[in-house]
Amino acid sequence: MVQSQRQVFSIIAILILCSGSILADEPTDTIPPVSRSGFTMFPYISYTRETKLVGGFGGLYYFRLDTIPKTRPSNITASTEYSQRKQFSIGIYPEFYLEGESMVVTSTFKYSKYPGFLFGRGNRTTILDKESYTPEGFKIIVNFLANLKGNSIRKGWNLGGIYDMRFDNIQNADTMASSRTGLIQSRSIIGSAGGRVSGIGAVGNFDTRDNLFSALKGRYFDAKFILYGSALASEYSYRKFIVDFREYYEGFRENDVVTYQAVASFVSTGAPFYNFSSLGGEYLLRGYFNSRFRDNNALLAQAEYRAPIWWRFGAVGFVGVGDVYNTLDDLSFSTIRLSGGFGIRFAVMPDERANLRFDIGFSREEMQLYLGFFEAW
Repeated sequence: MVQSQRQVFSIIAILILCSGSILADEPTDTIPPVSRSGFTMFPYISYTRETKLVGGFGGLYYFRLDTIPKTRPSNITASTEYSQRKQFSIGIYPEFYLEGESMVVTSTFKYSKYPGFLFGRGNRTTILDKESYTPEGFKIIVNFLANLKGNSIRKGWNLGGIYDMRFDNIQNADTMASSRTGLIQSRSIIGSAGGRVSGIGAVGNFDTRDNLFSALKGRYFDAKFILYGSALASEYSYRKFIVDFREYYEGFRENDVVTYQAVASFVSTGAPFYNFSSLGGEYLLRGYFNSRFRDNNALLAQAEYRAPIWWRFGAVGFVGVGDVYNTLDDLSFSTIRLSGGFGIRFAVMPDERANLRFDIGFSREEMQLYLGFFEAW
């Protein structure tokens, strides 16, 4: 499933915006574009029920690899965070724009020790199936995209490749119920012992959004197909295919937005449970725990209405529906998961539509609170 890399990419986006503001203030007639570089730092905070309060700090070094003034600056971001649940991560995220922004290489190098929960596998699990565990490890992701016509990657179709590797050491599995042994404790689910996955694949996308963080109009399409296997030193062999489509329309009033997102994720047999398709969390089906439902495949559709209210404040209402399954026989109306809710927005940087987000999500199981930066999609 499209991963909720929660605050890491949020802080990268904020830092890029900050650096972009600095660049915009520089007099272009006296400073050659190629020499524009600098460093900025930014603290951040977030909250979800799974993590409780999270605090972190990021730093960004930005620079240009060509002399074209209107291209995005390349950058190297580093961030670290710590939560009330003693979850910790540290990462470095290089992003290089090449050949007049017609190509981009983005990377993730991250270490984390982030206690989480497994609620079993499939669409008929309950809250009582909860099993806590602590995955400790690192991940490396390298993504390359090039515009098919040699234009900016923000104009038209882009194609490229991806390398995805992660290593996990699974620790401290506990069902918190002495009468029951969990799937991880009993080693009865693939991936319960941790291990290494390594895969390579193809990526294609198309993006006409008028804003990267809170679009008023446009479309976004992204597809990934990745093969994992022993030829790449992976301990697990499987395939993953993910499609993500988003569209944005004008609402009933000026600057109101109606938007929807559709996601389909298909993972073949042989994948570790932490690489299953999943639903739940602050991006995919708000109102449920992060990765509340896991299985080989997942389907999701969600919609949101966004409206400015007064000054820098705005409001949103959202609804989502989705399901996970192993085979099509597992799907039924009784297992479809529905969630909805509302939220408040505060424009931290109005000109860039960069918002602080506070959402309340409801589901048949519970209520969830979310605090962070930028929209869910």
